[in-house]
Amino acid sequence: MIIKRNGIKKLLLFLIGVFCQTSSMMSRGMMIIYLGFCTLLFLLSINTKSLKIGKGLIWYSLFVLYCMFSLTYTINTVDPDFVYIRILTYLYLVFLVAPFFDEKENIKLVIIGFFIGGLIGILNVLISQYNLIGEKRLGDGIYGSYAEFGNVCMLTLSCFIWLKDKLFKNKIFKIIVFLFCCVAIILSGARKAILVPILMYLFLKILDRRSKISNKIMVLTIATSFVLVFLYVSLNNQALYDAIGYRIESGISSVLGNDEQDASLEERGSFKKLALSMFKEKPITGWGMHSFAYKSYQRGGPNVFSHDNFLELLCCYGIIGFLIYYISFVIIIANCRLFLRDDLGLFLFSYILIILIMDPYSISFLTSPYIILISASLQYCDIGKLKIKEGINNEAIYQIC
Repeated sequence: MIIKRNGIKKLLLFLIGVFCQTSSMMSRGMMIIYLGFCTLLFLLSINTKSLKIGKGLIWYSLFVLYCMFSLTYTINTVDPDFVYIRILTYLYLVFLVAPFFDEKENIKLVIIGFFIGGLIGILNVLISQYNLIGEKRLGDGIYGSYAEFGNVCMLTLSCFIWLKDKLFKNKIFKIIVFLFCCVAIILSGARKAILVPILMYLFLKILDRRSKISNKIMVLTIATSFVLVFLYVSLNNQALYDAIGYRIESGISSVLGNDEQDASLEERGSFKKLALSMFKEKPITGWGMHSFAYKSYQRGGPNVFSHDNFLELLCCYGIIGFLIYYISFVIIIANCRLFLRDDLGLFLFSYILIILIMDPYSISFLTSPYIILISASLQYCDIGKLKIKEGINNEAIYQIC
């Protein structure tokens, strides 16, 4: 049996997507073996004569280089490896997939990998921690934190919303998978994990230039009604309230300025204040890699991130690191017209907007699927421009004929 290079490439892209959603469950040895196998697939599938670096790889390489440079002045002399091992791994992942992001189908294969990897992760958590259902939030101990498991769940459901009609024909099976993901999100207890799939659905419908205004209004009405019903049920049903309702209630209270909010919101507020004060002291270059966690620990707080990607970048890497990271978003949004022409572009652009919206509440630069999606979106800009150029050329040929 002859294995074609294209088949090896497809397997590689799919496995990288799965890895991004399941790597937190792997031991370091298992990760090395997994990535070693992916490296072998890369070598067998790559065509060195037509190798393209791509904007995504260039962007993330510059960002990682600057982060590594910050090691020369970081105040964290204890555990900066917690960050640089991650970003170097993500850089390697981008290196493995970026040469193939010149085709839409290749990007789609990674997204399918996200979805299947997410299902595997959710299933593992539910089987391993079923005895904790009703007692505490699920995911901690397997994914490292409840929030990390929530991120996996929300990306899985977001991918399903986009892939459901492309992968599945049976409506009953679609409903089962949808409910499976929804239950996992509720059990994770992550507030933003509920919001993200709703935003994904809305963006896919509203940003679609092919959709009529009346359809968009109907989608908004249905989504709003669903959210209101879910809020009512989660706040009035005791089981749902214990799982997620109390966290939604505390979040709403915080937004309205009431005193009723949970300890996690108060703690995050203190993190933001510390990160902002650190940025003001060293605004240009920041304090260096993983410096916020070290400063927090020195002050008697936990050794954690600031829970705000904007402030984390500003206080650790300064304005320079902040601009290098977010220039990618500027490029993508500036080329938004290239994304709103087909389904894949709509998915990529929608998730880029979601990442931006969620960045004040999470750390996107240390989330591997997000780095892959940003890199793919940067490369997609070139795909969109090429399609427009081909369309103009075809129109010119048609007129001549």
